[in-house]
Amino acid sequence: MKQEIEGLRLQLVAKDEQLTAKDEQLVTQQKQVAEQDKKIKILFFRPTKEKTYQAHIHSMIGGQREFYMAGPYPGYVDVLTDHMVIEVKRVQNVGNACGQLLHYRAKLKGTEHEDKAYVVYLFGKVTAEEREVLETMADLANFQLMLHKEIRDFVDADELNKANVFDITVDKDLGPADHNE
Repeated sequence: MKQEIEGLRLQLVAKDEQLTAKDEQLVTQQKQVAEQDKKIKILFFRPTKEKTYQAHIHSMIGGQREFYMAGPYPGYVDVLTDHMVIEVKRVQNVGNACGQLLHYRAKLKGTEHEDKAYVVYLFGKVTAEEREVLETMADLANFQLMLHKEIRDFVDADELNKANVFDITVDKDLGPADHNE
């Protein structure tokens, strides 16, 4: 009887060791999957926040971000340099960008900023046909137009952490794309 009990105990110990090894293997696999998900998120992520693009354009050309304009209809210019007043918007919000630049132009009339170039900096997907319309709008309003499609080096950590890997798809022609754009 003692031998049977010892045999069963050894079987239980062996089974416990097998289960522990299997559990450790599953934990390792879960860590690998999580790391791969993180890499996929970084590879296929396209920023959607205006602040990310503001940081990007600011890092390229300098100047002041979030320049406050007091008085009637107060507000913030996204980026203000020695030569430019820049409004950053998603392509779908081009009308808002143009309206804000007109607002800035009116408020800055008679100041040291009056003769600066007024720039609409748009991010997002743009077709050739849409680009023509945007260029015409900018010409009519006497604005400069800057279009930007992809940036990854200036991604805000909070934005990347909030991005859901499953919300991201890959467009063969344009690379990664976010459903929310």
